[in-house]
Amino acid sequence: MPAASSSFRAWSDLRRSGHVHPGWRWGIAAIIGTFIAIEAISYSPVGTRIYAIVTEGSAGAEVPPLKFAPPPEGPQRTGRP
Repeated sequence: MPAASSSFRAWSDLRRSGHVHPGWRWGIAAIIGTFIAIEAISYSPVGTRIYAIVTEGSAGAEVPPLKFAPPPEGPQRTGRP
């Protein structure tokens, strides 16, 4: 559980010294910024063009870029025999 451990350390730093290391905030900002950029590109014409370039000449070129596969049929019995 690295995320829980990291959050615990940040909380401990905050309690002990009154502030959290700036790298912790930069890391969270980088994760959130990357997520926003990926979502913005994926649903834009740029994302559609990147998909077309990458899948050109393969079976994936026939699949619409934002069409997701349906869930599997039947009961989902993950982890059980």
